[in-house]
Amino acid sequence: MNTRKQIFLLTLLVFCLSSNLLVAQDADWQLSIITLFNKGLYPKAIDALNRRLQKGKNDVEVKILLGQAYQKLSQHRKAIRYLEDALKHAENKRVILLALSDSYEALGLFPKAVSCLKAIIQVQSEDRTAYLRLGKIYMQQSEYQKGFLLYKKLIIWDAQNPVLYKNLAICAVKNNDVHEGIQYFKKALVLNPMDETIYIHLSNSYSKIKQFAAAEALCITGHNLMPDSKRILHALAESRFSLEKYSEAFTAYSELVNHGDSTESIFKKYGVCAYNINNFPVAMYALKKAIDDNDPDPLVFYYLGLTFKHVGNYEKAIGYFNKALKEYIPDYVRDVYIQLADAYDRNEKYQQALTIYKQANALYPEWSLPLFYIATIYDKYYADRQPALEYYQLFIEHSGKRDDRFIRYAKERIDKIIEELHFKKK
Repeated sequence: MNTRKQIFLLTLLVFCLSSNLLVAQDADWQLSIITLFNKGLYPKAIDALNRRLQKGKNDVEVKILLGQAYQKLSQHRKAIRYLEDALKHAENKRVILLALSDSYEALGLFPKAVSCLKAIIQVQSEDRTAYLRLGKIYMQQSEYQKGFLLYKKLIIWDAQNPVLYKNLAICAVKNNDVHEGIQYFKKALVLNPMDETIYIHLSNSYSKIKQFAAAEALCITGHNLMPDSKRILHALAESRFSLEKYSEAFTAYSELVNHGDSTESIFKKYGVCAYNINNFPVAMYALKKAIDDNDPDPLVFYYLGLTFKHVGNYEKAIGYFNKALKEYIPDYVRDVYIQLADAYDRNEKYQQALTIYKQANALYPEWSLPLFYIATIYDKYYADRQPALEYYQLFIEHSGKRDDRFIRYAKERIDKIIEELHFKKK
């Protein structure tokens, strides 16, 4: 028999005793009802209770037991009907209010469930069961400020309960007080270092404030304690990916894939890691697996373009870069233009390369680099060097006072082209 059932039967027995139900003439009947509950024979218990009710005996108590029997069958509307009726006449309302709160909650009637629990607390201000159930409802309803205040009170009464600290931390983070939440998660972890969910919540909290190194260290500890936890392994992979530790992240994602994790998100990051460690066959495989036809991810197309470009398949690279541009990725658009134009250049499609560079220049006029690449294409592949000269000059004008290899190269080429054009005139 599981613990929850044992507690329920013990409560039932105590309730019967406290209600003076186990008088001599009814003792056998009451024990038979408890036996039916014990065996899970709730329909038979309901039949017996209804027969009892029809005789008009133990009216309130029988209705309570009927309500609890219907709860066990998840027939909460029927349970509520009997419990509400019993509540009108019962002297001790606590058991009924707790049972009612359960059925109201199961049916999504949260305001009614809250009213029942508050009614208990109003009579008994330190009723921890009522507080715990109330805290659970607050969290379900995203009322995290109320939940936070409630769990703060509960911790005063039970300062060594890791679940209370975890729930308090969740409420704090949901209230955008991530730093305070982290401290409560740490306390919960000290009290229960084998709770997988604390590692996940705490790792996510560290990531929210960009403390990826702390998230990685935490996940390493959790992974060492619970090497079979895929959730902690996933969190470890994510933290390493955020730290751009692509080789180590690749190992973690590989393990996840080998354990059957086949989500597009996993394959995308697995593929990105593979690309960054020059494992291009795995990058191609993983990134293709990451394509979701219903919700295309331009970043997947971008990295597929990079991968095919690196292995010299410029036609496919061009195709994927164009798909990336079509889907649009704000943080990567400029890079996609550069990579697409470079792929055209390497594929000896110079006019298309010039078109893409000029589009990039029109979209981002403050960005001088496309001007440099336009100049180099005219310089290398066109007999008329005048356009090359003009674009090199434009590039320097738009680059301000900076001095880097692009500027130095442009200045060298300007001098050479001017010299060539001078001799051609002669």
